[in-house]
Amino acid sequence: MDFNNPLDLDRHVKGHIEIGKFAEGIPYALKAIKLREQVLGPAHHDVAISRITLAQLYDKMGDFERAKPLYEEVLELHDRTTVLAESEAASFFTDLAFVYEWIGNFDEAEELLERALYIYEQTPDPHDQILAPALDTLGSFYEDMGNFEKARSLYKRALSIHENFYTPSKKKAITAIKDIVEKCQKTEPMSDALPVISDLLNSLQVPEPSSMKIGMSLGNLANLYRVMGDMESALVMSKRSLKLTAPILGRRHPQVAASLDNLADVFCAMGDYKHALPLYRRALNIREKHYAPQPRDIARSLHNLGALYAAMEDFEVAQSFHERALEIQKLFPFSNHPDVAVSLHSLAQLYHRKGMWDEALSFYKHAISIAEHLLGPEHPSVGSFIKDQGLLYQVMDKPQEALRCFERSLVLQKKYLESVFCTVATERQKLACAQSGVSYFYSYLSLLSKEFIQDNYLIQCGFEVTLGWKGLVLEAQSKANEIARNRLSQESRKDWDHRLALLGKLSQELEHAPNIQRRTSKVDHQRYRVLQEQVEDIEERLFKDNRFFTKTLNANTKSYENLLAELPRDAGLVEFIKIYDVDFVENVITKPRYLAFVLSHNHRVELIDLGSAYEIEQLVSKALSNIQLELNEFESESPRVTEGHIQGSRYALKTLFNKIWQPFEKYLSGLSKVYISPDGELNLLPFAAIMDSRGQYLIERYSLAYLTSGKQLLGQGKVQHAFDIEFLGVANPDFGFDPDCSNRFMPLPSSQKEVESILSLLPNYKQKQLLVGTAATKTALKLAKTPRVLHLATHGFFLQEQQGSEGLRHENDDTRRRNSLLRSGLVFAGANRRITAETTDDGYLTALEVSGMDLYGTELVVLSACRTGFGEVIDGEGVFGLRRAFALTGARNLMMSLWRISEEDTPHQVRAFYTYLQEHPPAEALRKAQLETIDSLRMKIGYAPVSLWAPFIMQGAYAFDTT
Repeated sequence: MDFNNPLDLDRHVKGHIEIGKFAEGIPYALKAIKLREQVLGPAHHDVAISRITLAQLYDKMGDFERAKPLYEEVLELHDRTTVLAESEAASFFTDLAFVYEWIGNFDEAEELLERALYIYEQTPDPHDQILAPALDTLGSFYEDMGNFEKARSLYKRALSIHENFYTPSKKKAITAIKDIVEKCQKTEPMSDALPVISDLLNSLQVPEPSSMKIGMSLGNLANLYRVMGDMESALVMSKRSLKLTAPILGRRHPQVAASLDNLADVFCAMGDYKHALPLYRRALNIREKHYAPQPRDIARSLHNLGALYAAMEDFEVAQSFHERALEIQKLFPFSNHPDVAVSLHSLAQLYHRKGMWDEALSFYKHAISIAEHLLGPEHPSVGSFIKDQGLLYQVMDKPQEALRCFERSLVLQKKYLESVFCTVATERQKLACAQSGVSYFYSYLSLLSKEFIQDNYLIQCGFEVTLGWKGLVLEAQSKANEIARNRLSQESRKDWDHRLALLGKLSQELEHAPNIQRRTSKVDHQRYRVLQEQVEDIEERLFKDNRFFTKTLNANTKSYENLLAELPRDAGLVEFIKIYDVDFVENVITKPRYLAFVLSHNHRVELIDLGSAYEIEQLVSKALSNIQLELNEFESESPRVTEGHIQGSRYALKTLFNKIWQPFEKYLSGLSKVYISPDGELNLLPFAAIMDSRGQYLIERYSLAYLTSGKQLLGQGKVQHAFDIEFLGVANPDFGFDPDCSNRFMPLPSSQKEVESILSLLPNYKQKQLLVGTAATKTALKLAKTPRVLHLATHGFFLQEQQGSEGLRHENDDTRRRNSLLRSGLVFAGANRRITAETTDDGYLTALEVSGMDLYGTELVVLSACRTGFGEVIDGEGVFGLRRAFALTGARNLMMSLWRISEEDTPHQVRAFYTYLQEHPPAEALRKAQLETIDSLRMKIGYAPVSLWAPFIMQGAYAFDTT
C-alpha cells in the first residue's frame, strides 16, 4: 500500500474504523489531509471530505474537543462555497448535530438536523434508505428535548415510510403465485408449477432488509410511549422491534442491543424485574464484547443495570454499576451531558436510600444544575430531579425547602402533561400518562397534610393543585368532545361520524365474536385490534387537523377564588382525594389515605385528614354488602329481614358518618346543599344514606349532588337550547326469544307503566316520545335528536373484571374485560336473540358507544336500571362505565343507581321525582322523592331500609339549577 497516495490512506482509515481502532487511524487521516491540501488547496471538496473523516474518528473516540473545530471548518466552508454535494452535506450536518447535542449546543443541533431533513425531503422520490432515518434522528433529538409532539410525529412518518417500502417484493411474489395458478387452471399441469410456487412461498418467509428499519422505528416509538406512560403500546412495539431486528442483524449487533434495552426498559417500568434483568445483561454483553466498544453506549447499559438493581433494593450492586457508568462518562472532554446528570441523579437516590443525606444532596444539586443548563429549566427531567430533592429535604427535616421543591416539580409535571396531551389523541394514552406522574401529586399533598395543615394560604394552594389534577383526563376528553360536536369542519365531521360508527362495530365485535361460527379467539383479538387501531387513527387525524383539541388543560382557571364565586351561597363543596403517602426516607409510595377539602362561603377552605383508606374502604364494602343482603331478603319469596340485617347496615353507615363526615361537619353548618366530589371507592357510596348517631340520614339534612371534580363548577354558565324533543322515554324493550340463545333478559312491563305515568306528570313538555317493545332499539336511541330529558327504563349490566356475569355473552373474553367501557351498558330490543355475523343491532348499548353519542345540552338523563352508576373505579378519575360515558356525551345531569332497583318501590319514587322536578332542581327533586319514600316505608314497615329508598344518586354541576 502506497502511504503517499491519499486514496490508499483513505482505505486504511476506513479499515481502522471498521474494526473499531479509531486512534490508530488518526495519523493516516492527518496525512491524507496534508497531501490533498498540497495538491488541491484547502477549499477543495476532497479536502473537506478528509477533514470530515478525521472529525468522525475523534467523534467516535468521544474527543469532541478535537472533532468540533474540524466539523465547524467544513461547515463554514460549505456555507460559503457549497463545497459538499447535497447528500454529503445532509450526512455531515447530522454528524455535527450529534456533537452539538452531546456538548449541550441544542439550538445549533436542531438547526442542522432540520437542514439535513430538508435536503432529504427535496430528494427526488425519497425512500426509506435516506428520508426515514433522518426523520428518526430528528425525532430522537426532540424526544431528548422533551418535545413529544414533534418526536412522535416524526417517528410515525418514518415508520410509515419503512412499512410502505417493506411489502413490494412480497406483493410481487403473491401476484406471481396467482398468475401461475390461473395459467395452470387453463393450460399447464399444476405439478410443473409447484417448484416455482414453492420458491415464491419460501421468499415470503425470508425477512426483508426493510423489516430491520421498521424494527428500529418501532423501537423509537416504543421508547417514546414508555416515557409517556403508555406501557401497553410500548410493550407491543418493543417486542415487535426486537423480533424484526434480531433475525437480520444477528443476535450480537448493536442495534439488537438497543432493542433489548427498549424491551427491558418497558419491563422495568412495569415492575417486571425478572424479565428486564437478562435483557439488560445481554445488551451490555453485546456492547462490551461483540463489536467495537462505544463508551457512551456501555455507560448507558451500566446505568440501566444500576437502576434495575436499585429498584430490586440491591443497593451495593446498583452503586457499583452507577459509579462505573459515571467514570466512563467523565472521561469525555465534555462531561456535562444529560447522561451524566442522569447518572448523578441515580447515585443521589442511592445515597438517599442508604442514609448518606449530605452526599445525596450534593449529587442532586449537581444533577439539577447540569440538566437545567443543558435541557432548560422546564424540561421534564428537571422536574423529576427536583421532586426527589424535595423528598430528601423532608427527611432532613427541612419541610419549607421540600414544599418549594414539590411546588416547582408539580408545575413542571403539569407542563409535561400538557405537552403529552398535545401529542396523543386517545383517552387511554392520556390516562396512562397522567397515572405515571401521580407520585408528584402524592408527594406534595402528603407533605402538605402532615406539615402545613394549619396554614390557610398553603391549604388554598393545595386545593387549587387538587382541582387541577383530579379528573384531568375527563376534563380533556370532555372538552375535545364538545369541540368536536360544535366546531369541526365538514371534512372532519365525516371522520368524527366514522369514528362513532367504528365504536359501535368495536362494541358489537366483542359482544358477538364467540357466537359466530368458525371464528377463533386469535382472530377475534386481531379484529378487535384492527378496529381499535382504526378508531385511534381517526382520533389522531382529527387531533392533528384541529389544533384546538390540544388546548384542553387550561380551559378553566382553576383558582380557589373563582370556584368560590361559582358556588351558591347556601351550598358547600366536599372534595375527597385519595392519596398514597410517601415514605420520604425510603423514597417509595406507601399506604393510602383519604383527605377532604371543604369549601364554603362561611369557612372558605379547610383540609381534613380522614385517615386510612383501607379502613374507610372496608367500611364502604361492608355497608354495600349489608345493603345487598337486605335487598336480597326483600326480593325473596319469603322475606326474612332480621334484626341482624338492620343493625349491620345501620352500624356500617353510622361508622362511615363518624369516619368521613363528622370530622368536617361543622364547616357545613347552615348550608342546605352539598356538592360531593368523591374519590376511590367513595364513588360507590350512597352518601344520602350515611347516618349520624341519632339515626338521621344525611339526605334529611342536605340536598346532595355528585361531581368528578369541583372544577366542573367553573365556567358553567346558563346556556339556552331549543329542543325538538323535550322528553324521550325508552321502556319495556322486546328482548325477543331464541331457543338457541343462552341470554334471558326478562320483560319489563312495569317499566312501560312507569314511563307512561311520567308522561302525564309533564304537562309543560310539548314534544314527548316513547319507544317501547320492538321500537325500543339502541339504533333508534342513537338516531334520536337530542332531548331535553332522556329516561331509559331497561336492564343494565356490569361485568366484573375477574368474574362472569349471568346473562352476558363470552364471559371468558379477556380482550373485552380490558376495556372498562365495554364491561357496562344498557340492554335494548333484540338482546335475547342469537347473534350472527349479519346482525347490525344486537340490543347491547355499551358505555363505549354511549361515550360517542351527542347529548350536549340535554338537561337530565335518568337511568332507571340496575347498577348504572357502577363501573371500574380509577383513583382521581372517577368511575369508568355508564357514569363516565354519559358525562362525555355533554349531558348536564345524570340520575343513576348504585345497586339493583326495586320493581315495587322504584316506580313510586321515580314518579315522585318527576312531580317535584316541575318546581325544583334535579338534586332537590331527588331528595324530596327519597324523603317521601322514607316516610312511606316508615309508615308501612316501621323503618326505612336503605336498599329500598337510596339506590339513586344525582351527578352533575347543574344539579342545583332548575331544569
